[in-house]
Amino acid sequence: MGLKSTLRKFQLKKLINNPIKTKLYKGFDSIEWIGISYERSNSKDDILKYAARMKSAGKKVQLLEYIPFTQKEIEKKGIATEGLWFCKSDLSFSGNPNNANVEKFLKQGMDVYLDLNSKAQHPLDFISLKAKSSLKAGSSLKEDLSMDLMLSITENNNFEQLFKELDYYLNFINQKKN
Repeated sequence: MGLKSTLRKFQLKKLINNPIKTKLYKGFDSIEWIGISYERSNSKDDILKYAARMKSAGKKVQLLEYIPFTQKEIEKKGIATEGLWFCKSDLSFSGNPNNANVEKFLKQGMDVYLDLNSKAQHPLDFISLKAKSSLKAGSSLKEDLSMDLMLSITENNNFEQLFKELDYYLNFINQKKN
């Protein structure tokens, strides 16, 4: 194990051992803010559709996209960027993201946070541990990130089906009784 990997594990363990305290999840009707972090992929359209659906349900949605290229590569390839995003150039030696977009995303105080990444040792792991939310949902492959709801997320995931299941649980947990 190299120095970079050791430093990364140390920083993640420090965040895991000092969890951020937030209010309890009170059910779908009480959600105001949803934060979604993801890596740029072919599934971006599904993620944007889900965000639009949540907005039409009266929820505020903030997206944070990780682009797995350096700033120079993004400019050279002409990759379109929009909204809040960060890239490899924004990572510390240990892989911890550090830029204004990340800070803005984390300051939101979300009711629900979704980490739609399943890759091991990913920069979004730091975001997941720092996000202040009453309910965190993420990949079941990342058991060490203290998610409240574990989702079956894979590289070739059908996000449409995943979002249907997520909606079911967001509506089921702490639903208001008539």
